[in-house]
Amino acid sequence: MSNPKTEVEGLMNRILPFVKKQLEDDGQFYPCAGAIRTDGEFVVVATETGEEFPDPRELVEWTKRAFRKGAKEGKYRATALIYDTLVMPPGQDQKVDAIAAALDHKDGYSVVVFFPYVLSESRLEFGEVFAVEGEYDVFGH
Repeated sequence: MSNPKTEVEGLMNRILPFVKKQLEDDGQFYPCAGAIRTDGEFVVVATETGEEFPDPRELVEWTKRAFRKGAKEGKYRATALIYDTLVMPPGQDQKVDAIAAALDHKDGYSVVVFFPYVLSESRLEFGEVFAVEGEYDVFGH
């Protein structure tokens, strides 16, 4: 079995190509999520708000609640929530667009990886990727 960091990075890497394509094709993307169940199977985690065009922040919160519920019920061992955000990269003084990947593992690993980007004429260019400690809000510490 792989270590928590390797497992959540693998999970993130399954979702990122879809997100990048959405950004290039549509100039935006809705938050999306996936998890590794306790049996090792990858699953897409979708949440519904009942609205045709839900507020992305609301989707993030609904997904976090679904992750916490699934973790408490013992369904998941790793989760990844990918969403669009503004972030201040290290050493810069202005916020920039970024893909955020909130990654959590039941073995006490939590990190948010940021992929700063610029989108021009359907061309996606990434800046320097960086990560910060996560909130441990899915599985706890």
